Amino acid sequence: MFKKILYGLFCSITIFNVSYADDSQFGSLGLSTYGDKNSPALTFNGQLIEPYVLGNQSLDLIQVIHHENEDIAIIKSTGESFCPALYNIVSITQEKITPTNFFGSCSDEAEISEDQNGDVIIKTKNLHEDGESIYTYNNGKMTENGNNMSTQCADNKCEGF
Repeated sequence: MFKKILYGLFCSITIFNVSYADDSQFGSLGLSTYGDKNSPALTFNGQLIEPYVLGNQSLDLIQVIHHENEDIAIIKSTGESFCPALYNIVSITQEKITPTNFFGSCSDEAEISEDQNGDVIIKTKNLHEDGESIYTYNNGKMTENGNNMSTQCADNKCEGF
């Protein structure tokens, strides 16, 4: 069903791409627009998510990881050449939807995995320097290379630009 909905969206709006993704067990993720600039905005069951999840030029639903009482959606905001991509995680439960602030090293290449503890791990190459950055998410908390990082979005908006 999700792919059919997105196919309809793709035909009329070309700013939302989907690859290797599926629906949440709690409902459907989709796309709308928000604000004067018509920024791509994530929806759940047809309603904008708050805080708003806003992309730069496009939003990509990369993957949904299913847990017993929670689904974790990994979202990519595609941008300009200086910073091609930033990532966001949306936790979906029966009771609420909680997005993180966007994060990343600007690389549009990411390796996503889950360890035996249920930690979601996103590895990205550092775009402007050597090495890689490792982001870990579990139960609403995130680290970057082992250091705690804020997941809070500013002004009721999680902006991927």
